[in-house]
Amino acid sequence: MFKSPEGNGKVAGIIYLHRITDPRMTRTVVKNFDMFQKLCGRNFYQRVVLVTTMWPEGTSQFPNTTKDEQLTFGESENDEFYRQLLHREKDLEVNYWGSMIRQGSTHFRFTGTQDSAWRIFNYIIDARAKARLAAIRIQMELVEQGKEVPKTDAGKHLHGLLQGLVMKQGGMIEQLRNELVKSAGRDRAVINALLEELSRLREERAQTMREVNVLDSSLIRTIRKVFR
Repeated sequence: MFKSPEGNGKVAGIIYLHRITDPRMTRTVVKNFDMFQKLCGRNFYQRVVLVTTMWPEGTSQFPNTTKDEQLTFGESENDEFYRQLLHREKDLEVNYWGSMIRQGSTHFRFTGTQDSAWRIFNYIIDARAKARLAAIRIQMELVEQGKEVPKTDAGKHLHGLLQGLVMKQGGMIEQLRNELVKSAGRDRAVINALLEELSRLREERAQTMREVNVLDSSLIRTIRKVFR
């Protein structure tokens, strides 16, 4: 995240990093990216740079150059690996990042070189100079509108996820209780296994509730520290 040098509390740009070597988008990554979108807000998408990292040495810095790059493909394992990376890149741009890209976000490859890094930084600087700075959504809601965290878009989203997890865990705990009742008289090993799972779920549920309770104060402190 880059703060504006004017000292007006506005953010010049945000860089979102994603390893291109990750074989798939896990549920956690998807949830975190959903939260990232809520924090930024659509009006700020044009100042978000989506960066893929961990590209092999010698890769072009420029996305969507597959026609030229495909000319170098042979039959080696490295070329097959590179094909997989290009497929993941396309999948990201179309299925996961498509909405943000259509609304102004830009995708860059970071290839591990200084030139690649400066190209990304210079883009943010140039974009700041060309357009009026906008506040990110969470800043506007907390600082300018004075909302409590649960009332913000990000807060509603995160609280909904956490509360949904708590309800799901509660249902699983009830299911395990029923299994314990039905397991009376069975192999003791089965009962012990169910008890261990029940204990694990209870602790996970308690941890989730603790996260819900501390969310508001910790997020507010962080936002106010960044944007003061």
